[in-house]
Amino acid sequence: MAKKGRKIRHTEIINHKAIDHEKEKVNDEVTLDLDRYWAKAKSFFSSFSADDSKKRKIEADPEELDKESTSSDDVNIDVKAALNFLKKYGMLFLLLVPLILSVSIRMQTSYLPITAEWAEDSVNQQITSQIANVVNQQYPNLPAANRNVLINEQVTEYKKQNQAQIDQQVQQVADYFKGHFQDNSGSTYMPDIDPYHFLRYARNLIEKGMVGDEVRNGVQWDNHQIAPIGMPTGTSVHPYVMAGIYEVISFFKPNISLMRAASYFPIIMTVLSIVFLFFVGRRIIGDFGSIVACIVLAINIAFLNRSLWGHSDTDSYNIFFPILIVWLFFEALSSKDNFKKRAIYSSLTGFVIGFYGIVWGGWWYMLNFVILTCFALIAINLLSRRTKDLSWAAITTGFIIVFSGIFTTLFIGFTSFFNNVTFINSFVFTQIKDVGTKVLWPNVMTTVAELNAVDLNGIISNIAIGSRPKLIFFAAMFGLVLLMFQFNFKHKYFIIGSGIWYVILGYMLKSLNKNIFFAIFLIAVPIMLGLLMLVVKKETNEGIGYSIILLIWFMGTMYASTKGIRFVLLMVPAFSIAVGALFGFAYTHLSKTLGEWIHIKHWIIKILIVVATCFILFTPIEAAYSMGKHDIPNVNDAWFNSLDKIRLESDKDAIVTSWWDFGHWFKWYTDRAVTFDGASQLGNRAHWVGKILLTDNEDLAVGILRMLHCGGEQAFNTLYPLFGNDHPKTIDVLNEIMVLEKDEAKDILMKKYGLSETDTDKMMKYTHCDPPESYFIASGDMVGKAGVWGHFGSWDFNRANMFFDVYNSRSLTEGVQLLQDKYNKTTGQAQSLYQEIKAADGDQWIAPWPSYVTGFQSCKLNGQTLECPNNIGGNPLTANVDLATGGVKIKIGNGEVIPTSIGVVTSEGVDVSKFNNSNFPYSLLLAPDASGTNFASMFMFPEFVDSMFTRMYYLKGHGLKHFDMFNYQKDITGLEIFVYKVNWAGNSTNQVYQIEQKQVVDENPIDQESSMDNTSESAATNGSKI
Repeated sequence: MAKKGRKIRHTEIINHKAIDHEKEKVNDEVTLDLDRYWAKAKSFFSSFSADDSKKRKIEADPEELDKESTSSDDVNIDVKAALNFLKKYGMLFLLLVPLILSVSIRMQTSYLPITAEWAEDSVNQQITSQIANVVNQQYPNLPAANRNVLINEQVTEYKKQNQAQIDQQVQQVADYFKGHFQDNSGSTYMPDIDPYHFLRYARNLIEKGMVGDEVRNGVQWDNHQIAPIGMPTGTSVHPYVMAGIYEVISFFKPNISLMRAASYFPIIMTVLSIVFLFFVGRRIIGDFGSIVACIVLAINIAFLNRSLWGHSDTDSYNIFFPILIVWLFFEALSSKDNFKKRAIYSSLTGFVIGFYGIVWGGWWYMLNFVILTCFALIAINLLSRRTKDLSWAAITTGFIIVFSGIFTTLFIGFTSFFNNVTFINSFVFTQIKDVGTKVLWPNVMTTVAELNAVDLNGIISNIAIGSRPKLIFFAAMFGLVLLMFQFNFKHKYFIIGSGIWYVILGYMLKSLNKNIFFAIFLIAVPIMLGLLMLVVKKETNEGIGYSIILLIWFMGTMYASTKGIRFVLLMVPAFSIAVGALFGFAYTHLSKTLGEWIHIKHWIIKILIVVATCFILFTPIEAAYSMGKHDIPNVNDAWFNSLDKIRLESDKDAIVTSWWDFGHWFKWYTDRAVTFDGASQLGNRAHWVGKILLTDNEDLAVGILRMLHCGGEQAFNTLYPLFGNDHPKTIDVLNEIMVLEKDEAKDILMKKYGLSETDTDKMMKYTHCDPPESYFIASGDMVGKAGVWGHFGSWDFNRANMFFDVYNSRSLTEGVQLLQDKYNKTTGQAQSLYQEIKAADGDQWIAPWPSYVTGFQSCKLNGQTLECPNNIGGNPLTANVDLATGGVKIKIGNGEVIPTSIGVVTSEGVDVSKFNNSNFPYSLLLAPDASGTNFASMFMFPEFVDSMFTRMYYLKGHGLKHFDMFNYQKDITGLEIFVYKVNWAGNSTNQVYQIEQKQVVDENPIDQESSMDNTSESAATNGSKI
């Protein structure tokens, strides 16, 4: 339980200034003397010039002038000193703007301000409902429109007379809502999932002095993951950072909990990132541009949603370290004719790259970007025959490679450095979601949301800010062009042409989505041509190196983002710098040029640019505050109560099983091992747990669970080589023996499959041991994930094997021959199947993606027909169940269809009957409704009608003999959590529904429209009420 901590109050004040704009209407038919009006406009603004002021004469008494001059001397001195101070340190004060923005936006999650809105809406609805009831009773015959007017008037009057009472009630309701997301000390639960993995390690570090739960063979071991085997803890620095933050904060605030202290991690990292980005910006784009870049970083949604308070995962490192690396690299590049300074900054760049390696596995991308930039600079200077610059570029490259190599080797090993410095591993991430090409197990990564593929339009929408993301994105790219030329108008025609180019690309965005490589090339064209022009003209400047690494950064992360949306995050620093470059150019250079052109003081133009910048940033800042406000923890009191009960009442070696998403919570709050989690979502365990949830055979479900608890992967790994590495056969044999008693399983393995007694005894240790205490969780979030676990649970290893063989065949002839020889296909079948597999996506071809189609809706009895209305995808339908014959017809619009099957809850469980001539892909489930006096129905894929998840979640464990209800919770959103304790003996009687039997399905149906193949002895309904 988190320790009690003092709440920090946060007050946010935003001043809004309204700007009135007047629009002038022009009649197209009237010819205007534009030159005359333009001259007048210039004359007006020129009146602000200092020269004109000097020309104005003021007639006054000389003595009065002397007095005025004397009395103002002190003021002038003070003003001058103040101006000098602001000129020297003003930008440091302006740096507070993005810092305050970033902290105030992100800290909202800690205080849950959204609960006040919920409370106000709830109280208003209650007041309106009560007044509406009174008005409806008093004026039942009044037209609805008139009643609504009367209701609104009375609600308004009631609020005026009882505002203080209403405010008090709103506060009470807000506290009630807020309390569901806070622990007993009043501290908000850490909202994200993955940080709990590192938080537990940090707790170990503080309590045990080491990250692991124990030491095995000299290796720190996590015995809470992939139970019962466990795994090494790895070398992540993150737990040490969390523990360090806790130690520092607890020194000043002793009663703070580890969870709350660690929740400040993203706030700290964001502040540090902004500070170093400010240093980067001052070096290359000026003060104003750097402030804009910092603000863009602070409010960028791609970064913000991963760095709100409590989202203490490692994502913040992927902003901080790249910024730090680039700052050191830029300092090295700018250290001309200073060997010592260049050597120091280049060495530090290498050190930080090496240290980044123990922070995140994808560290190498910054190494590649920096090295590619160095090589590009060497090539440019070589072509330009700039011997001195070539030497400096070579020195920088050498120091970076040597020191990154040294420190990478020290931190994570030389092999990792070598494979990445030589670009061997640079595209390995592109294969992270491959299915059926290397192994036959399913690939869980295909279902990880943050690895979903996204096109160029999606990348731009996620990275850019504001309501016009295309405009901002291509404006940022234009900023790189300006940076390359160091904001010099010498090549103004090329710069203007580049701007036009990006405008054209903005209009062509839909077409660019078709080929990401071509799109990236087109985006890079102006910068590449600009570099070529500079080389040809033998021109050089610091901006070349800056623009090259930023261009490579954009191109690399854009391509990576097409393989997973999470990689958009890596683009955020480069994007922020590019946007800052554009605004920095406008403030510093455009203002001067424009002022000279139209004879206006440049400070006036600067003010206008600042105002325009504020106007542009207002909407994205507002969106950022909204995101922070609406972020609420995934963990709440319902989850805490469920998991804490396991912690308090279970054995120390108990194992918790559910789908992998929330595994890190389970480990933290229960302090018990889990079958798998977000750091160990292995394909084999995903299949087995998915099959537990999907199967309608409870004995098989508990048999799989026992196998996982006895030895995890060891059962398969032991049997696989004994069957000649035949993957499908090994799976089939495991499914066969897991439902049997130990002695029967031994006989099958020895007599039917010819295993030796030694091998059989070894297998029994992994499939039929005396298992530890076990808990299984079925929760409402798993309904939406049913397509995923149903997909993995229904994984067809025969089809996976076929896909693997065809994919890896070297030719059509070889593939067709293999299908004929190994799978007994005819020539025609083999050729057709080969083409089908080659064109297919493995994930789609190997197994289906079943799901729950609707929720439960109440039925009503009409004579001998049970009418069950529902809605699928916005299409209303009604299932009519004939209680006399058991026939089912579903009315959709003007037509009728027959479902695949129907499941009816009985006193013992669920009876399922299949229809022979179904023409509808879904099945119907009938179960007692919440009142227990009637039936409710829902539609789902046929695989789910009698599945274990359906019985554990929707039917509350009804009829199960191996799973006893241990705890039930329902949170304020309505999500239900069922925790079951496994009864290995299988002698439980869980009768949730008391149902009188009544025959509704004829044993020998003759109605052709509803003829059924009975797969159960009978179907039943609530005979006492229907």
